[in-house]
Amino acid sequence: MIGLGHLVVHAYWSIMNRSRAVVGMERADPPAAPQTVADLVSFIDQTHATADGLIKKFTPEQLAATVKLPFGEFPGATAMLDGYSHAFRHVGNVLDARHLGGFETHALG
Repeated sequence: MIGLGHLVVHAYWSIMNRSRAVVGMERADPPAAPQTVADLVSFIDQTHATADGLIKKFTPEQLAATVKLPFGEFPGATAMLDGYSHAFRHVGNVLDARHLGGFETHALG
């Protein structure tokens, strides 16, 4: 659980901080990885809702403006698209971990 929690925090917090950057907020440090399934689900729900709220506020000007990330500066839209691409890669890591643990990973399972 601990490894999966770290992976999920990494993926979700990347989107959170990119969303914060687009709306002009400072980066925030990620929380500690959840230690239980209930805490992990709570983190996912809370982070998803917060990022969704920020994303809904994006203006065309913010998406076109340059945002500064720790590894470079990008237009807001590019920063978000790259963040989604990175997070989706980690969705594959989560599916791999589930598969290795003997859990079904197909869409109907």
